[in-house]
Amino acid sequence: MTLNSMFDQFVSSVGGEIMFIKILLFLIIFILVFYAINKSFGKDNKSMTVILSLTSSIIAVFYLSNELISKYLLIPYQALGIILVLGLPLLIVFFMTYRSGISPIGRKSIWGLFGLVYGYMWWQTRQTLSPLETKIMFVTAIIIIIMISYDEAIKDFARKRIK
Repeated sequence: MTLNSMFDQFVSSVGGEIMFIKILLFLIIFILVFYAINKSFGKDNKSMTVILSLTSSIIAVFYLSNELISKYLLIPYQALGIILVLGLPLLIVFFMTYRSGISPIGRKSIWGLFGLVYGYMWWQTRQTLSPLETKIMFVTAIIIIIMISYDEAIKDFARKRIK
């Protein structure tokens, strides 16, 4: 089997999205193996390190099934993306309110306004959200309620920990 036929088989066996994920996964595996070989055997033979890294990365990605990619790579990274996208505004509001000199009524008003906007966003998109997105939105709503209810305690904690 030639290298060209292996590449053709590789490209034809995957779709566009899976192909992109396999390329990214190849790069990650290559970098990690290259780093490990460099640390283990030294930097004397750069070409041997590259060859070993390339072959192990190609074999790892070539024999990885599409089902494994979608089950064990896509779902966790989608969850991470959702958490980051939904949690980032929460962190921004947190640092904005607790690092400024806003009064307790002002902080509670900011959290209440944020909660109203967040609730409105959920209400408008509730039919299209996945179960994971719905759970994350629910947890975020609970966090907002906690921020309003325990504002002074959170302010004291933030003042001690965040400088």
